[in-house]
Amino acid sequence: MGMNPITYVRGSGAYLAESVRPVPGSPEAAEMERRLSEPGSPWRRLEDRPPESIASTAPPPVVDPPLLAEPPARSAAKAGWVAFVVEHRGVDQAVAEAMTRDQLAEQYGGATWPAP
Repeated sequence: MGMNPITYVRGSGAYLAESVRPVPGSPEAAEMERRLSEPGSPWRRLEDRPPESIASTAPPPVVDPPLLAEPPARSAAKAGWVAFVVEHRGVDQAVAEAMTRDQLAEQYGGATWPAP
């Protein structure tokens, strides 16, 4: 065994219950090798794999979707539509002002936003 760090993991499939990355040559590394050699050991070796790559096997955290503000009424003033699309749809102010109210409502106000 070389002096490259080794990560030892215990778990089932992609689920990792525990991981240990001892200093090469340390008593902890020797203990992990002993555990690894036991018949039926749940431990396995992941060589040359940084700890952050182990965490990437975990499912992504559940994130609530962002709340989208209700668009103004289709008949609202153009200024209201401009303010809405700039704040809630990320449209550049100059781009929004260059569009008509009906264009803003059609492109950014529907239930199917973002437009296909």
